[in-house]
Amino acid sequence: MHPALALPEILGHILQNLGPKDLASCTTVSRQFWEESSTVLWEEVTLADCAQLLPGVTCTEIPTERMGVMAFTIPSRGPPPVEKLDYQSNGPLFRNLKRLQVEEVELSHKQSEFISLFTSPGVRHVDIRQSRPDSALAESIIPTVPRLYPSLSSLTIHLPSYTMRSSETVIDAVKLYPSLTGLEVRTTPQELAQVVELASQMECLTRATFLGVGNTDTTLPDDSFKLIQSLRVEGRGIEGIRRIASSVTSSDLQRLDVMWAPESTPVSEADYLPTLDRFKKLRVLRLNAPASFMLHSCIAPALNCHGLEEVSIRARTSDFSQEVLRTMAQSWPNLRHLELAAAGPVLTGIPSLGMLRCFAEFCPRLQTLSARVRLDLADDTLHEMRQEAPGVGSALRRINVGRSVIMLPEPETEASETVEQSLKDVVTALLASWPNLMILGFDAKGAYAEGWAHLQSVLDVLREGLSA
Repeated sequence: MHPALALPEILGHILQNLGPKDLASCTTVSRQFWEESSTVLWEEVTLADCAQLLPGVTCTEIPTERMGVMAFTIPSRGPPPVEKLDYQSNGPLFRNLKRLQVEEVELSHKQSEFISLFTSPGVRHVDIRQSRPDSALAESIIPTVPRLYPSLSSLTIHLPSYTMRSSETVIDAVKLYPSLTGLEVRTTPQELAQVVELASQMECLTRATFLGVGNTDTTLPDDSFKLIQSLRVEGRGIEGIRRIASSVTSSDLQRLDVMWAPESTPVSEADYLPTLDRFKKLRVLRLNAPASFMLHSCIAPALNCHGLEEVSIRARTSDFSQEVLRTMAQSWPNLRHLELAAAGPVLTGIPSLGMLRCFAEFCPRLQTLSARVRLDLADDTLHEMRQEAPGVGSALRRINVGRSVIMLPEPETEASETVEQSLKDVVTALLASWPNLMILGFDAKGAYAEGWAHLQSVLDVLREGLSA
């Protein structure tokens, strides 16, 4: 071997220009080659390359800006022939690994031992996802996590809502990590209730996601979630959801994401969300609930959160009247992103396009607006569109109307020239409110799609005329 290769600087420069397969071969040359090449190999390697280096392991990429992040889907046909890279003699090859995600079809005890090959002192996040209720993943993998990764800062465990396993598996694992900053758990409602109780007293927890919340009798302490900044809660139990939201004492909450898939039992509107006035730093609010809970139980508790920048409200049906929309616009002047997604019957409680112009008046920073709307080319709608908007939202570039309805008059009842003029009136009114509007995005089909496409073409023509 040339003496120059003994210098780490020269060797490292050479290795930077090698591909993954060559780097893997270099790890077996010598101790020095292993140290230098493995650093390059597993710090900047793509997950597609991992599939070539480790036969039998299917790799999927996790979107991230940090290097050294890998996710492995372990197949059920046995561990890959890892001895080809001589792991045992050289030690853990994945010393730069930061995040490990394990998804499975069916794991045996022998395959669970394969996880130990990914031991690394740099691992800070472990993500375990079980898809089958009769799988052995919970019993074989979760108990080994605290032993292999004692310094985790974030833990994700997704298990089916019902499963053939011990009910204490997830609870025992969470107990061993009292200093987690991030926790995401999906499991049975009974087990999740105990996990929530443990998480509420974690001193460092800033991000929490609880999926599968049910109606339980668990009472949370008064000083729960003292440092939480982001909270996501989903489930069928409205009482459980309200109990978690009401227990948050952190003044630093910046994001609240609530999705309620209701059970058949009726619930009072007052039981959905508590008032959110105490969260002065709340910036993101995403709510998904039945129609009867939308206005009084979702919007009203957040009207005093004047710092909101992103709001998403989804419902099966909703009644977004002009008064309600105007109240929302006045209450949230710092909005940058707004989504109003109603999925009910056509034209039932769906706002018109002109009704959204109040957000141009009161929300000058609005950048994206998504809403299911209706546009009737009738006298009342055109009159509404022609009304002047006192304010102008210059930041908005795109309005996404989704599966919206545009009602074009029948050719025999109104001349095509009149329809064209009506569309021009609508676009002119929109440009008066949002002068930089460029795109009307839509997901409609058939006649509705033709109408919205026609409106987009009119918008393009008028914009070209303004730029000229």
